[in-house]
Amino acid sequence: MTVSAPLAPMDLTLELLQRQLFRYAQDLQEVLSQQSKLLQRHQKLLHFMGRGDPGDDLLLNTLLQQVKLYLVTNPEGEVLHASPDMEKALGLYGADLNWRAIDTLMPIDQRAGVRQILGALERQDGNSAVLQRRLLLIGAGEHHGTVGYDALVIKGGSGVRAEIHWLMNPIKHSAGAQLEILKAFPLFGPGTQGMLMTDPSGLICAVNAAFSAITGYSSAEAVGKNPRILSSGLQEPDFYKAFWKQLKELGCWNGELFNRRKSGQVYFEWATIKQVQNADGETVSYLAVFSDLSHHEDDSHEISDLAFHDPLTGLPNRRLLENHMAQAIAEAKRKGTEFGVLFISGDLGHGVNDAALQEVGRRVQSAVRPGDIVARVGIDEFVVLLPNVDNEETVASIISFLLYSLDAPIQVEMQAHYAKLSVGAALYPKDGDDKTTLLARSESAMVSAKRLAKRYCFWKTA
Repeated sequence: MTVSAPLAPMDLTLELLQRQLFRYAQDLQEVLSQQSKLLQRHQKLLHFMGRGDPGDDLLLNTLLQQVKLYLVTNPEGEVLHASPDMEKALGLYGADLNWRAIDTLMPIDQRAGVRQILGALERQDGNSAVLQRRLLLIGAGEHHGTVGYDALVIKGGSGVRAEIHWLMNPIKHSAGAQLEILKAFPLFGPGTQGMLMTDPSGLICAVNAAFSAITGYSSAEAVGKNPRILSSGLQEPDFYKAFWKQLKELGCWNGELFNRRKSGQVYFEWATIKQVQNADGETVSYLAVFSDLSHHEDDSHEISDLAFHDPLTGLPNRRLLENHMAQAIAEAKRKGTEFGVLFISGDLGHGVNDAALQEVGRRVQSAVRPGDIVARVGIDEFVVLLPNVDNEETVASIISFLLYSLDAPIQVEMQAHYAKLSVGAALYPKDGDDKTTLLARSESAMVSAKRLAKRYCFWKTA
């Protein structure tokens, strides 16, 4: 027999609000205590993959390893360095090339275009968009004539450390075939960093061998697809909105991602994504490069645990719970199914120690079904996500077994602790169709169970 308590539609009572504020304060304290450790682990991982300095540019560093023809200038356009192959192609070496204005290597009618490129980059900070241009370079001597190049121009660093990198590829395609020009560029050769190129709409149009090795998707499987095929579902709901906003406004995005291989395995990566713009300022493509950090398995697992799991019990934390709930809602909408949410208060009284809380977490997890998700969301508060339940009777039977499992005393250091469980339940979609409502209403039902001296209550509208 189920026990239900009628609640007013405004179920966020003063008591519930006070509990939420207290829990938010606890969550903030926990986040702050872990922040330093997270940053240390991040820096270690980034150091392993060669990033180290926050000013480094993963895409630029990767391209410089693969492109053989390039010049490096300062923001004023004076040559600081040239690759050996570029020196050979120009017939200019060392002092004959260094500190020379790059526009003096071009026909007079192209010099204004070069000044426009430098001016556009000057107005941007570091990590700017990639500019795609067609340039002519004039070599020295009778064996070096005028050669046409497709160029990718990238600004690296900022302030006094800013440099302009001119990556060259001999012209092989018509000027209008923008994507074909990029595909012909030596960007997708061998290497350990995964690379992909999309068209302006965001559909994948080229990948390298490392992309396939890391993700499990062959080129044939990836081309034409949206990069969402790699989504792990573990990013925050607003993550991709902020991601696209920054990419379109600044031309570049750098950051950590949890992505998913074709096999379903989640992996941790560092990624750099940049716009490629043509001479008219139009977006031609997006280039992305990423480092797979799963080679440093222990470190990436620790990052994942810190980000998504409660450090005391090892259970999912509120962040991971909300991601699971978002997936459950999407699946339930697609299949027309239902699921339940239990909010549990495992009151152990004052002076409870960590070992007792860990035992409560173990017992809750053992009492529910395989596939149910148990998360710790407060000091002695847990939430259980129950997929594929379609009535209150099924939920009530799960709750009854859960209560039975927690009735036995918890022995810690020769002392018996008794968990005074109060459980609130809400069902999707009749009690709410979003995760915030379902969590609030299941918690409200738990508060009502305490107030009415009941062991559990379902949320009910008046």
